[in-house]
Amino acid sequence: MFIKKDKPLSNDCVNKVIKQKNEAFSEIVERELSQEKRDPNYEVAYTLKDLNRVKDHLNLIKHYVWIRDNILVDNGRTVFNKLTRSKPKNN
Repeated sequence: MFIKKDKPLSNDCVNKVIKQKNEAFSEIVERELSQEKRDPNYEVAYTLKDLNRVKDHLNLIKHYVWIRDNILVDNGRTVFNKLTRSKPKNN
């Protein structure tokens, strides 16, 4: 039996990655704010590593959303949720 499109696959993966992204972003911002508090002349600068860390989470979110929206499970078999049209027969 197919999972209905209006009831997509569990959002657990998406929610988990969003939570991880938010935690990573908060950690980066807190680190920079604490550094700025210690040194008033400190100029906030985010490193490429910081940006890539958040970007990786955003890519995972995009990936899991795609899976959630495009793939359904039918009795343990993976089925793509795309309309299939049969080719018209030439008479």
